[in-house]
Amino acid sequence: MDQSQIDKFKDAAREAHCNMDEKAFDEVLEKVAQSKTHASDCALHNGPALEPGPCDCGATAQQ
Repeated sequence: MDQSQIDKFKDAAREAHCNMDEKAFDEVLEKVAQSKTHASDCALHNGPALEPGPCDCGATAQQ
């Protein structure tokens, strides 16, 4: 019997030893959802024509 696409995905995830815990997934998702990206015209993206500068778009630098 053929496996459904989701079953194939789950099997591949298990073989890769992925974390199947829903709570862990939700924690990571929350971090991603809260992250900010810099605007394309932010001074951080001035290079190579100009020296990159400090953020001027309002997003905080991600370390």
